[in-house]
Amino acid sequence: MGLSIIPLHVGTLYTDKSLITPRKNFGQEFGCVSIIWYIQGADKKILVDTSWKDSKQSSITHSPQRIERTPQQEIKTALAGIGVKPEDIDIVILTHLHWDHSQNNDLFVNAECIVQRIEMQYAIAPLPSHWKVYESVTAGMKPLWLNTPRWNVINGDVEVTKGVNIILTPGHTPGFQSVLVKTDKGVYTIAADNVGLFENWGNTKNGTHVPAPVNVNLEDYWQSLAKVERLSDFVLPGHDPKVFDKKSYP
Repeated sequence: MGLSIIPLHVGTLYTDKSLITPRKNFGQEFGCVSIIWYIQGADKKILVDTSWKDSKQSSITHSPQRIERTPQQEIKTALAGIGVKPEDIDIVILTHLHWDHSQNNDLFVNAECIVQRIEMQYAIAPLPSHWKVYESVTAGMKPLWLNTPRWNVINGDVEVTKGVNIILTPGHTPGFQSVLVKTDKGVYTIAADNVGLFENWGNTKNGTHVPAPVNVNLEDYWQSLAKVERLSDFVLPGHDPKVFDKKSYP
């Protein structure tokens, strides 16, 4: 039996869709789902991303965005639904250190959290336009990822375990990383915010990927999308409700 990926719905962030799909959908409110990903069948219990901690506080800090999480979407409850406890997790892979992907690391007391060195360095002292999205210390804030129990800071592409690989894919952030999972049906990429919605991936035959407006280097972004296209058969976006059309992949 090969590996599979289980997406877990852990909240919704309501924002203007033009922040994901540039130059269109202005003024259209869109519910960006928050997804944590459990990789099933590996010799280690692996989770990708950890979402935000407190919806009420996040709604205040990141206003005017509206942020919600139902009791069923609490991290521990969502994991319990697939028979997993936070303390069972061996490895947490953080695609990046934005607040909505990295605030619950402390729940995974037995896990090592994997992040790119360049991402951690930038998150500490980002450019002013990115202070808030990192809840940076340079903005007088204390990012909750600092409470991580144990780090594994890496440089570039690495194999995590058999069938699971991390690839460095800068664009959305300087140290963004995507996760390749080899399944019986092909290689899936957990692309997270580098591909916010299925429509951001677009038509690969025509090269019509649509990078999100929130990025640090558009040239790097294009190269990263090309890398993902070259190395994988399927792409899973980071905030698309359509992800939950299936309970698991493949």
